[in-house]
Amino acid sequence: MIISLKDMQVGDTGRVVGFDKSFLPYRQKMLAMGLTPGTEFTVIRIAPLGDPIEIRVRGTDLSLRQNEVAAIRIEQVDRKVEIQEKKLPEEEITLAVIGNPNCGKTTLFNGLTGSRQHVGSWAGVTVEQKTGQYRYDNKVIKVVDLPGIYSLDVNEHSTSLDEKVARDFILSQKANLILNIIDTTHLEHKLYLTMQLLEMRIPMVVVLNNMDDATGRDIKIDSDEIARRLMCPLVSLVATRTKDLNTLKSTINQLVETKQLSSTPVKYPQPIKAAISRLTPLIEQQLADKSINPQWIAVKLLEKDAFAMDLADETLQKTAHDCYQAIEDTSGEEADILIVDSRYGFINTLTQDTLIQQSEVGKKLSDNIDKVILNRFLSIPIFFGVMYLMFTFTIKLGRAFKPFFKDFAQAIFVDGTEYLLTLMNSPQWLITLLSGGIGNGIREVLAFVPTLKIRETERSEVMIFSPQ
Repeated sequence: MIISLKDMQVGDTGRVVGFDKSFLPYRQKMLAMGLTPGTEFTVIRIAPLGDPIEIRVRGTDLSLRQNEVAAIRIEQVDRKVEIQEKKLPEEEITLAVIGNPNCGKTTLFNGLTGSRQHVGSWAGVTVEQKTGQYRYDNKVIKVVDLPGIYSLDVNEHSTSLDEKVARDFILSQKANLILNIIDTTHLEHKLYLTMQLLEMRIPMVVVLNNMDDATGRDIKIDSDEIARRLMCPLVSLVATRTKDLNTLKSTINQLVETKQLSSTPVKYPQPIKAAISRLTPLIEQQLADKSINPQWIAVKLLEKDAFAMDLADETLQKTAHDCYQAIEDTSGEEADILIVDSRYGFINTLTQDTLIQQSEVGKKLSDNIDKVILNRFLSIPIFFGVMYLMFTFTIKLGRAFKPFFKDFAQAIFVDGTEYLLTLMNSPQWLITLLSGGIGNGIREVLAFVPTLKIRETERSEVMIFSPQ
């Protein structure tokens, strides 16, 4: 049965049978678009008024007007039953996105979910909750954008609700995978949250974002070495690139299947290790939720975390306190300080070994120049010296071009105008007005063009220095 495109609905598949020879111009256009006889296409979208119609043909979406497709003779192909038979059940996966504020987390979230987003609030609090979803490789991925935080340390007196919301969601085991985003422009500072997440033994992947910005600063990042040291899957990307996002989606699907758990790469001092070993068996006996890593609870007890303290009974709290005192007596330092120092010690070594400054010579030269021109005593004299040279150069260079512009304007607007008006037998008053008045005025203005142009150029190029 031969039909026209306007008779088809969204989802219908058609096959081009031929063309009406009376529509030759549009026929050539349709052929150039790939709508040759025998080609199949699918209707993707129809405008509210029925025009235009969007179809997918040869892997490309085309938007066509009704008058353009009037020449096409179409045979409808019934493929709906075949599609339903081949369609596999979609698996639902929950992905939690966590990172520091301003690390590109929202950009990545928008890139993954597009317009399929929902904004609400977390239960019981006023913290904004943003969720979205996307489909990839027969999986429906629900993405939860956790609040931007710097660490998972929760203190009811000194931290906001954001840290508590993020930590509680991770501990709830609702996410199949945790996606930790790190801004490579401040790698050392951003990795502290990553260290805390790795200690929790959760399925996670580290995403290094803004790799192009780091490259722009002449920094080379050895992402493979970072992944090896962290003992965790890692993806390097630019959150605004579609190709990188597709690579990330593929990696996410693979990691969900393997369910690889993280582990801490940090080597704690011996007193901390001994305390963790002593507390872990007691925590395993008492902990009702076996999914929570007991070693992580042991570390949190040594940090006197309120959440860990609430899980412990009096005996466990007393044991943790004894361990805390023993560590202080042995090392002369408090346990929580040793733990934080160990994390940052690992991070510092990691960044020194994996971040390579490409142009050290150029950087040193720039630093030496800055020390001179930004000196609190020399900066003002240097500023006035630059201003003096700029104006001197402007005036002297402008004088060299001024005669040319003045003579050029005299020939065109004064003498030229007077000559043309005389040929036209114009009255003397009109010649005087246009040539002697307006022409002379234009000549005088154009004479200053070189000076003004040079000043404008220098104004855009000169850097104004201020004292430190």
